[in-house]
Amino acid sequence: MEKMTMASVVFAALDARELGAIKIDGFDEAIMGFVVDDAHESARLVYSFNTCIATLEKQMSLTDALEHWQFNVEGSLAGFPDKVRPLILYID
Repeated sequence: MEKMTMASVVFAALDARELGAIKIDGFDEAIMGFVVDDAHESARLVYSFNTCIATLEKQMSLTDALEHWQFNVEGSLAGFPDKVRPLILYID
């Protein structure tokens, strides 16, 4: 039996609820879950910032990963309304 990832569980749950969500490409392993906004009939994916940066560090230094995140990922998300933009969980 194939092991289910958190991302596959989350996407299956969203499909069952007939909800879509904005996904950050390349960071499925950082998905922690989702929240539903019933008022807007939408869902928002929740990502672990630490895991996102660790994913980037597989290809670049920490400094470059943080810069890439800030300019490329956060920058691309800025164009979406707050009510649908993915949530990034920062944990110390």
